[in-house]
Amino acid sequence: GNFVHAGAFFYLLTSIGSVSLGVLKGVQALAVFALAHVMYCSRDASQCITPTKGSALLIVFSGVVCYVLATRAAAQQAASAP
Repeated sequence: GNFVHAGAFFYLLTSIGSVSLGVLKGVQALAVFALAHVMYCSRDASQCITPTKGSALLIVFSGVVCYVLATRAAAQQAASAP
């Protein structure tokens, strides 16, 4: 399990780069927090999204959106350059 996870992590690191991989880890964190809230909040209050967790999720989400938009704008600019 861990060997496969580490292998996949380093494969992605070499193919998409460290920043993109960091963004993917942020998306993974968003998914984990959201699913934990949906699946376990009714059984365990520690799994509920609190204002602090919600603020952190909003910051991560904002960072992901900013990165995607900046990457798209850079790609479009590069494509239109002579």
